[in-house]
Amino acid sequence: MKVQIADESQPPVAVAQLYLVRPRKDLQMHRNPYFIQRDIKRAWVAALISATVTLAISLFVILAHRTFYGVSAWTLFDAALVYGLAIGVYRRSRIAIVLLICYLAWSKLHQYWVTGKTGALVGLAIFGYFFVAGALAIFEYHRERRDA
Repeated sequence: MKVQIADESQPPVAVAQLYLVRPRKDLQMHRNPYFIQRDIKRAWVAALISATVTLAISLFVILAHRTFYGVSAWTLFDAALVYGLAIGVYRRSRIAIVLLICYLAWSKLHQYWVTGKTGALVGLAIFGYFFVAGALAIFEYHRERRDA
């Protein structure tokens, strides 16, 4: 708490600075370029992992003629889309990371509504963390490039 005294005739004014959560230094704007590159790399690697798992499960379902929580041949399209967006994130595309976050949210919530399994929400939380951190880093990267 700070106390400011403007004049002897007036009572002191207290200015309270309350932080409910301390801001993390690595999440503030104008970060170290190392942290920006690290978060971008984590985002596209997470997208590659997501697409590879989707592709593996899709191929297993198609080749084994089995059903697995609503997975069908259409999930091959999902894997291809996420691979394409991962390439966009690798190239630091703001549009690609925003589309990736939107697609992740839509697909995981749809998967939860169809199957009722909470594993979809866990996947949304884990991959969502990496994608949102990557989005912040990509926007910061472009801000730094513009200001340089």
